[in-house]
Amino acid sequence: MALHTDIVIRSHLQEVGGATVAEISDALDLSRDRVLACLKSMVDVYIDRYVDNPCEISRRMHKYVAVYELAQTPENCPLPTREK
Repeated sequence: MALHTDIVIRSHLQEVGGATVAEISDALDLSRDRVLACLKSMVDVYIDRYVDNPCEISRRMHKYVAVYELAQTPENCPLPTREK
C-alpha cells in the first residue's frame, strides 16, 4: 500500500468531514478495493455511522454503507498511566 494514497485519503476526509468508500473512490479516482484496504490500515479513521445505500444494484446485497471519518486527536495528548 502506497503511503501517498493514505495521505491523499486523509486530506480528503479532513476536507469533507466524512465519506463512504464510493464517494472517496469517485472523488480521488481510485479503485474501491484500494480505498477500502487503505481505510482498514489507517489507525486514525473510524466508521462514524451507516447510511442507506444509494446504489439500486448493490442495495440488494448491502442495505447500508459505512461513512468513514478522521479521528480528531489533540496535539499534546498525554500518555495514559498504568494503575496498579
